[in-house]
Amino acid sequence: QETINTTRATTSQKCVRTNDIENVGVTARHHTFFEMLGNFSFGDYFKEQACFMAWQLSTEVYNIPPSRIHVSVFETDDEAYAIWTEKVGVDKRHVHRLGADDNFWAAGPTGPCGPCTELYYDFAPENGYDAIDLANDDDRFLEFYNLVFMEMNRAADGSTTPLERKCIDTGMGLERMAQVLQGVDNNYETDLLFPIIETMVQLMPSSSGDDMRAVYTTLDETTQRYLKVIADHTRASINLLSDGVLPSNVGRGYVLRRLIRRTVRCCRLIGVDASKAVEAAAETAFSLTGAAPGLEIPDPKKVQKELGKEVARFLETLDRGETLLMDVIAKAKADGADKISGNDAFVLYDTFGFPVDITSEVAAEHGLTVDMAGFEEEMEAQKSRSRKAVSAVDVTAAGAFGAVLESNGSTDFVGYEEVEAAGATVVGVFEVAEEDQEAMKANLKGAKKEKKQKAAKEEKEDSKQKAATGPPTKFKVVLDRTPFYAESGGQVGDRGLLMINNARWRVLDCQKAASGQLHVHDVTFDGLLGEPSVEKPTPPPASAQLEVGMVVDAAAVDATARRRITAHHSATHLLQSALKSVLGDELKQAGSYCDASRLRFDFSGPSVDGPLTPEQLAEVEALVNSWTTGSALPRTAREMPIKEASEMGATMAFGEKYGDVVRVVDFGQGVSVELCGGCHVENTAQIGLFRIVAETGIAAGVRRIEAVVGESAYEYLSTRDNTFSQVCGMLAAQPDEVVSRVGSMQKDSVSLNKELAALKEKMAELEASRILSESVTEAGNGAYVAASMDGTPAAALQTAAKFLLESVEAKLGGGDDDEPKPVCILLSSVLAAEEKLAFACAANDAAVKDRGLNAGKLVGAVAKVAGGGGGGKPNLAQAGGRDITKAGEALEKAREELAAAFDDQ
Repeated sequence: QETINTTRATTSQKCVRTNDIENVGVTARHHTFFEMLGNFSFGDYFKEQACFMAWQLSTEVYNIPPSRIHVSVFETDDEAYAIWTEKVGVDKRHVHRLGADDNFWAAGPTGPCGPCTELYYDFAPENGYDAIDLANDDDRFLEFYNLVFMEMNRAADGSTTPLERKCIDTGMGLERMAQVLQGVDNNYETDLLFPIIETMVQLMPSSSGDDMRAVYTTLDETTQRYLKVIADHTRASINLLSDGVLPSNVGRGYVLRRLIRRTVRCCRLIGVDASKAVEAAAETAFSLTGAAPGLEIPDPKKVQKELGKEVARFLETLDRGETLLMDVIAKAKADGADKISGNDAFVLYDTFGFPVDITSEVAAEHGLTVDMAGFEEEMEAQKSRSRKAVSAVDVTAAGAFGAVLESNGSTDFVGYEEVEAAGATVVGVFEVAEEDQEAMKANLKGAKKEKKQKAAKEEKEDSKQKAATGPPTKFKVVLDRTPFYAESGGQVGDRGLLMINNARWRVLDCQKAASGQLHVHDVTFDGLLGEPSVEKPTPPPASAQLEVGMVVDAAAVDATARRRITAHHSATHLLQSALKSVLGDELKQAGSYCDASRLRFDFSGPSVDGPLTPEQLAEVEALVNSWTTGSALPRTAREMPIKEASEMGATMAFGEKYGDVVRVVDFGQGVSVELCGGCHVENTAQIGLFRIVAETGIAAGVRRIEAVVGESAYEYLSTRDNTFSQVCGMLAAQPDEVVSRVGSMQKDSVSLNKELAALKEKMAELEASRILSESVTEAGNGAYVAASMDGTPAAALQTAAKFLLESVEAKLGGGDDDEPKPVCILLSSVLAAEEKLAFACAANDAAVKDRGLNAGKLVGAVAKVAGGGGGGKPNLAQAGGRDITKAGEALEKAREELAAAFDDQ
């Protein structure tokens, strides 16, 4: 087991739980996603100090009145009872002894365990002390803080012995504490969730007014429950997606898919467009994460994209499933049955993804029920089939690799010195069930986003699950020693071959397990020695089985890939040094990645407030190249105490954990000094040309540089050169003439565009002159125009509106006081090529003052008819429309509004 040096910790953990998903929205406090706050002691403070700290936090920091807090202790824990009543000073009437079901914690049948004490909030202290039931009276009491005293170890026979290091493990639900501090009836009405509900209420057809909370209180209980489910599930979904989970039919992906689909169903049930509603709910949920460090959503656009794809996929499923369900209902009625068979309901669910609860609801609308007992039987049969298809060992469980570590010790990595080794012994072999591949990979990679594969299409996943009953084709192999580097520190795992007895095994990847102490090789059967490689994953023949104890004849890393990986990794170190030289030593690494084709380096710092300038990028690139092509700086690597490494100024990699002894990699005796366990070139000349290919922002204050070196740089520049040659040919120019030629073309383009715009405005004025003679309506003491000028761009349309306004004013002349008479012009234009409408409105001061017209409001109302909008000032405004088929209706709306405004009757 891993030894930790920390004796105290505080945490805020994002948690997802769906085992009681049916209670979400039903009770005041059930959620699928919640944030758990905690403080921990590992052999440091214990029971008395933990109680004092909990009381101080609750009453002095959160300012909860002591009269509102009740405490429970384990029924035989006299020590805890005495601490609360005698030392902390809690009223004895507020301290209650409860049994093991409520106040005793255990990790399982065996292992660490101990009594608990819990703090409850009293919503109705006026009810007094008679018949207090902390465990069951959820209406009055809310448990908000749980303290576990891990002081014993339970053996298999049930006996317990004191732990050598007694520990504290506490938990406080953020959502529950928010309910208490904000004084609302349930978690869903806190500022963690209610803004999402308000967004949904606003979208409902029946909503009116500005106070969505008031509207919410008028809704029936069922609708409120649907809204709570949408809020909860949206919050869970965006956090899962942001953490790299993608919808699928297995593991965490299935949990996410179920959450999104339940959200879609609830949107339909409250009568809103599911696609728009889910997008709007997610946007609101994004806005709620900014004030919570560690809970920000770094790429909302990506989350929205994946969310939208899953929503669209499920809406198609619903449409298809509803058609099939109607056929099932018709058949049941024709047969005189009063229920849908469990098998039919299961086929709809298993084959078409149609939720059984929706099947039940639709069936009820047609006077039928669903044979749920039969459905559950089919479900259990499927689970049984799945269990039989899974291999003997669940390698996602840490215990599987832990057992290998305990029996054989850690893997001896010899890959720094050599890329091929012989004589290693197989100490662990695990078959991997096909449907567990992605889950295995994600688990062993520590959920690293760079290596996660995108989810397969739904139909492929379905067929994959059904085909997973054959013999395994993929294995996890652990050796006692290996030259294969296991992914860490931003460097990808090695690939290559294992030769064992008479067979070749292709190593697809190498990952760490058991707290980084084991190297786990992902392998598939590649063929027998002397025979060609197999073309696809194939179960090994009986003569080529993997077994613990076998000796490896050769473990060979792909040397070409390793050479290119190490070049990119070493260049990453030099890039960081160059960036610090250009931007300042305060620069901090925020992540890195390097494989055989490229490198990526993320960084932040006080001077990083936007994109690097071209000059800064050129300086960084030139500095790195001075080290890689202008000299051959030697690389040294040695182990030393971490304190010594820190004193010599060694840079530590982002996100890495270090022990007491570390490996320090030094290029050029101080050019770059970093703590690193990765593989590197012997000297910087082996890196070759360094070329930056992109510099982008990935988060607030965090920039990313992507670069290529050596052969990858040559390939990149070769592609660029070929493209440039094509450009030269298209321009009929020599390479040194391209810039000036493109500059001339840009100037010509600007000039021609100006001439074109002027011509269009002139044409618009000519068209306006025609309208002036044909379409002016005089009414009251003024005049108005509502006409179309199809094909006229928006800018020219506004110019035409102003021209007509002045022309009509001049035509009418002044009134008795010689002031212009009221005039209003509204023009529309169908822009067929762009499939949109443009509107422009101009009104003089007399029209605004005497006729109450407002150009902005008028043009906005007209554009709304065509599915658009817009506005502007009272005298001049413009708008756009999306539905060109509504152009006539929009113009008719304008005529009606203007006629009413100019009507003196």
